[in-house]
Amino acid sequence: MTPIKIREARRLILKAGATIKSGGSHDKVTHPTVPQTFHLPAHGSKGRPTLSPGMTHEFHKFHALLLAARNA
Repeated sequence: MTPIKIREARRLILKAGATIKSGGSHDKVTHPTVPQTFHLPAHGSKGRPTLSPGMTHEFHKFHALLLAARNA
């Protein structure tokens, strides 16, 4: 699975109807009908503008929940 760019992740989250609250090194992503939250890095680590492989996997799971909530 290829890492996703943080900018692209933000765009997909907002398009799915979630909100992003800035704070510190990670931003908190919430959606009114999804009980889970996701913590998105405010910037890339070690000079990389992408999510780490593990966080990319978690992002895809969370994004699927957002899409299911939007289509419900």
